[in-house]
Amino acid sequence: MGRQARGLRGNLRSGGNAVYAIPLPARETYGDQANRLISATVGTTTTQYAYNADGARLQQVVNGSPTTYTLDLAAQLVQVLTQQDADGETAYLYGVTRIGEQQPGGWADHLSDALGRVRQLADVGGQVTLALATRRTASRCGVKAQARAHTDSLANHSM
Repeated sequence: MGRQARGLRGNLRSGGNAVYAIPLPARETYGDQANRLISATVGTTTTQYAYNADGARLQQVVNGSPTTYTLDLAAQLVQVLTQQDADGETAYLYGVTRIGEQQPGGWADHLSDALGRVRQLADVGGQVTLALATRRTASRCGVKAQARAHTDSLANHSM
């Protein structure tokens, strides 16, 4: 792993192959009392976040397009029950882990790796419709990884 650089508040600004374009926060604009990420800009994409008093993310707005979350705050770890965005509502089904989701276009099963992380989505016919890879695993799979704003190394590959 490469060298890491941190901003004035100790937030990671670059590390490994990823560089985070998170502006040094002016307290009123980007930071709050809990030092939560309020805004991030990567290239021409600006993402803003809103949280409840307990620190659970309620909304994110990417270039003016909002995604709002309905959360299960009673769970041991806060879980997203639904998300509403410009494409419609997505509802998530949980068992021990997240089983799948009802998207506006139909049902999608969550396919996890050995550590329980969702790596693929499959439609009702079993066809993989989305594959996620890290920069480290993408090269082994022959896939070009693209960094997402606010995440170190997830790549989103529609099939």
